Amino acid sequence: MLTDSSKYSFIYKDILWNVIPHETDQHTGILNSLFSLTENSLQLSSRLFAIRMDFRLSAFTPDNSPMTRFQQAFIPALRKKYPKTFINYAWVREQDKSDAQHYHYVLILNGHHVCYAQPLVDLMAELWETTTGGIHWLPKNPWYKVNRGDIDSQASFIKRISYFGKKRSKARNPAGVKSYETGIRKSERYSPSTTIGKKPSSQPEQKTTMPDNYPHAHELQQKRFAGWKDEELNWFNTYSLNTISLTTGKNEPDIFKHRQNYLQMIVNYNISPAKYADEYDLPRWWVYKNLRDSGAEIQRLVYWELHRSTWHLQCKESGKTAEEYVKENNLPEKTAIRRLKQRKMNAYWREHFDLYYTIFWPLGTSVAFYCELHSLKPSTARRYLINLPQGIITPFVIRHLI
Repeated sequence: MLTDSSKYSFIYKDILWNVIPHETDQHTGILNSLFSLTENSLQLSSRLFAIRMDFRLSAFTPDNSPMTRFQQAFIPALRKKYPKTFINYAWVREQDKSDAQHYHYVLILNGHHVCYAQPLVDLMAELWETTTGGIHWLPKNPWYKVNRGDIDSQASFIKRISYFGKKRSKARNPAGVKSYETGIRKSERYSPSTTIGKKPSSQPEQKTTMPDNYPHAHELQQKRFAGWKDEELNWFNTYSLNTISLTTGKNEPDIFKHRQNYLQMIVNYNISPAKYADEYDLPRWWVYKNLRDSGAEIQRLVYWELHRSTWHLQCKESGKTAEEYVKENNLPEKTAIRRLKQRKMNAYWREHFDLYYTIFWPLGTSVAFYCELHSLKPSTARRYLINLPQGIITPFVIRHLI
C-alpha cells in the first residue's frame, strides 16, 4: 500500500512510503536508517516528540568535529534537563554550492515526558553557537508529534525527514568521512547498563517458578487450551531470567526473558504487574516500564478462557451454574458471570478479526482508527480486536479464545 498520494516513494519492509527524494536520488542507507530509527523509537514509547533543525558553519572542516563537539555538550545537557526520556537522533552532512558543509538534524524524544519545543530550540541553538561558532536555522513547522497507532502521523514525519536521504547534496563530502549518523540513547533510569533489581550479582540466577499460593493455581496450572499446538506454546518454556550485562559485567534481569515469563504467569495465575515485581524481587517501575504492555491486553482473554472452559466442563458433567462456580472460586461476581456466559465471536467479527490483524495491525493501526475506517462501534469491537504489542504473540494464536 502507499501511505499517501505521492510522486515519489520508498519501500521499507514491504510497505510503500511517501518520501521527498526522487527514486534516482534516494540514498537507501540513510532512508533505511531513518525508518529503523523511527520504528525503534516507537517501540520505546507510544508517543514521540521530534524536532528538526539545521546547523551551518562559517568555514569548511574536513571532518565532523563540529558535530562531535556539539553532541558532547548537547546530550549531557539534555539528559540533565529531561532525565526520563530517551534521546534518539539523526544527522546528515551536506555541501552543495556553499564553501562550508551544513548539517540537517532531527531529535526524537519520549512524547510522554517532553512536549514543548521552545526549550529544546533554545538549548540546541545556544550549544551549537558556543561549541562551533556556527548558526542555526529553524525550518517551517519544525516539530512533530508521532503516535504508535497513528499511521498518518508516522507517514507525515517520515516524509519530512526523508529529505535527509537525498544523494545529490552529499557528493562533495570528503571520502572516508561520515555523511550521516543515527543514535539511540536510552534514559539513565531505564538503561540496560544500569543495575536493576535488589539482588546483588553474587546471587544465583532467577528461575521461572510456579507459586502455589496464587488463587486457583492448583486447578489452572495444568490446563491447556484445546487446539493450541506445541509450537504455539513455545512461550511457556522455562527460562533463566537473568543475563550478564556486556557493559557492567553484572547479573541483570533480561527484558525479553521476563516478558515471556510474565506472559506465562498471566496465563496461569492472572498475575498483576505489582505482584510479579514482588515475586521476582524487581523494582515495580522496571516491571511497569518493560513488561506491562507485553501481556496486559491478553490477560483478560487467557485467564477468563481458562475459567470459562472449566465451568463449561463442570456444567456439562454436574450441572453447576455460573453463580455456583463464581462463589466456589471466589471470583468477582458481576465480571465473572458476564465473562463465563460471554458468547464466542461470530462470523461477522471473525471477518473483521482476520482483516484487522492481517492488513492493519502490522502497520501499527489502532483499533480505534480501524473502527473509524469501517464505521464500527469501538465498545463492541474491543471485545474482539485488541491493541496487541508487536513481536510478542501472533494474534491468530488467541483467535479461538474470543
